[in-house]
Amino acid sequence: MSSLSRAVSLLALSALLLAAPPAVAQYDDMRYGADDYEDDGIRQSVARLSWFEGEVSFSRADEPDGWQFAAVNYPLTLGDRVWVGRDGRAELQLLGATAWLAPESELSVLDLTHDVRHLSLTWGTATFRIRRLDREEVFEVATPNVSVTFETPGVYRIDVDDEGNSRISVFQGRAYAAAAGGGVLLERGERMRIDGFDRPVYDIVGLGRSDSWDRWVEMRSRLYRNVRSSSWVHADVYGLDDLDAYGSWQEASGYGFVWFPTVSSAGWAPYRAGRWIWQD
Repeated sequence: MSSLSRAVSLLALSALLLAAPPAVAQYDDMRYGADDYEDDGIRQSVARLSWFEGEVSFSRADEPDGWQFAAVNYPLTLGDRVWVGRDGRAELQLLGATAWLAPESELSVLDLTHDVRHLSLTWGTATFRIRRLDREEVFEVATPNVSVTFETPGVYRIDVDDEGNSRISVFQGRAYAAAAGGGVLLERGERMRIDGFDRPVYDIVGLGRSDSWDRWVEMRSRLYRNVRSSSWVHADVYGLDDLDAYGSWQEASGYGFVWFPTVSSAGWAPYRAGRWIWQD
């Protein structure tokens, strides 16, 4: 991650904290923007490419064939796609959720607002950890032969093979799978396989043993369980976990607790290193 990108995300958050000491109380403004933002009916959101390793690339909706190498902090929005190569893994942060993509997986953004998160897994494996899901919100993932709606917070895994067949695993929570005019409710501890398209067939079994991907996701998700900065910033603020690693909280007179970056070199200043990119 470039120092410029990190400075932009962390210092912008610091400015918000300085302006509004009780961060949670100001959360609605931070999440939706100013009042006129909602009045205009603009509800579009973004996902953040928060971490990756190996070969990972993306294409933008306005240039679908123009694949580019991924960059940490890249914002994904309507129509964007992420491809993870054979040796890669990627992590995306969304409002109230985190998604992990396994090697040889492709994920597309179909719709992304503050109330609707609609993604498409073309092939590969993705695990979703849903921390918060309000009753009026929709979180849905489509595959070539099924549409999966997460009904509650929880941990879910979706696999799509080379022929477009799907497998849905519910580690925690409850999900609804719909295909070819029918639907099935899946409970915690269940795994469903759907084969075919026009007249799909399915079966439901127990989860069985976890594999190496499940164990890796569990290890990765532990990073978010003891984030000290969550005492001052709402969990839906992207980059919250980075604050623990790159700074500390101190009490400032007149403001309350404020985050300060850890500076290890003389003459350090934000926005001096890295690069800028344009994203609509």
